[in-house]
Amino acid sequence: DYATLEIGEYGSTKSQRGISEGTKMSSMKIAVSGGRKLPGEPYFLSAPRDQTVADGETARFTANVDGSPMPRTMWQRMGANLRDSDKFNIRSIRNQQVLEVRNASVIDAGEYAVTIQSLKGEETAYFQLNVQGRARSRAAAASPTPSTGSRTSRSSRKGKPMVISELHGQIQLNGSVKLDCSVMDEHAVKSVVWYKNDRQLPSSNATSSAGQYTYTINGVTAADAGHYACHLVGLSGSITTSYELIEDRIADYAANAAKVQRVTSPVKIADEVTLESLPAQLEVAADTVLSLSTTFTGSPGKIEWNRNGEVLVDGDEGGRVTVETTLSSTTLTVLAVSADDAGRYRLTVGDEASTAVVSIV
Repeated sequence: DYATLEIGEYGSTKSQRGISEGTKMSSMKIAVSGGRKLPGEPYFLSAPRDQTVADGETARFTANVDGSPMPRTMWQRMGANLRDSDKFNIRSIRNQQVLEVRNASVIDAGEYAVTIQSLKGEETAYFQLNVQGRARSRAAAASPTPSTGSRTSRSSRKGKPMVISELHGQIQLNGSVKLDCSVMDEHAVKSVVWYKNDRQLPSSNATSSAGQYTYTINGVTAADAGHYACHLVGLSGSITTSYELIEDRIADYAANAAKVQRVTSPVKIADEVTLESLPAQLEVAADTVLSLSTTFTGSPGKIEWNRNGEVLVDGDEGGRVTVETTLSSTTLTVLAVSADDAGRYRLTVGDEASTAVVSIV
């Protein structure tokens, strides 16, 4: 018998085996991992590296790419493609692709990506932009550190705050917008700064309670649409969570509010109420946030949450319980849950009701 093995240029092999008299012959192909890319596939000669810049500086990222044909390059942030603008300078110099983030601020921080793509395939590389706040004053820098015996000091050593509920917004029936986010440990947060479209917002509308941070916009109008961010600063790191308040949502609210307030007849005829069911079973880890939310239609005369037969209202238990209701949704939030919060939660909307059994693990 004899056997031959041929190794192809791009990682494939061909094996032949036969009888010495040549009366029988067979062949097979074997895929070999770790071979070179197929000719022309896009690939990175070098990928962008993480960068840390000071507030107001320009961050510059470069990627060297190759492929035949030359691949198309797309820069992304939070899943959205970036375009050349006053904020982002995007250019291509032969094989080198460049992204500049000008006048970087804390809301520009986060994960970015660059994707190269052609008819022969695509590749994506991820990288991080960190933006440091302005230097503290000498007086602040010289202020004494809390003693290691204090609760604040022990918590602050954990590093940057951990967000457990990203920034989100809801338009209230009274025409205000509440922007909320939550962290695992409120003692890990040293300061909070709110932004709209890169501009710092006044702190007068900001509140916090048990790790939940809220910014309220009263009398919302189309001018309030924009990109909002909550920047949470810890002792050795910071994190930013953001939310886009779009003009269409504000317009929808105005239309619905006008419909509710319009008097069409001296006799009020209630719309039929329908209610989306709550999850039947829910497990929540202790010391985290329980959030139950659902939507409804119609004009219910009554919306009520209760836990194990006890009615829950907004602000209960020192602000640990919040209830937010809009024209078509209602949300119950319980902060820092414990075993006492386990049980049957019931929502009544008009004549409709839904129940969720919550376990604390």
